[in-house]
Amino acid sequence: MANKRNLKKEINFLAEELITNCFLSSAFINGNEDEKFDELIGRILDMQGEFISRVSHPNGTKNPKLVKEYYKSLIADFDKNVGEILIELDTLNQK
Repeated sequence: MANKRNLKKEINFLAEELITNCFLSSAFINGNEDEKFDELIGRILDMQGEFISRVSHPNGTKNPKLVKEYYKSLIADFDKNVGEILIELDTLNQK
């Protein structure tokens, strides 16, 4: 991890891309399931806020080893959540 600012930018970028994919899928692929896409967009926005907040407040700020582990777990959790959202988006696109 280079710094907090770059990590926050990356989180925001991925959230924006996921939301854009939801809008495009809703408009061009499945125009009749808007409520499901709205729920997914809400989840993405909640996830974005949660992870931006977690970046700003690491545990163990005095111990570099704990901070490093904290950010590793944060990135792993974020990747897991993005993967789950992508699977759900793919499922909605298959209908």
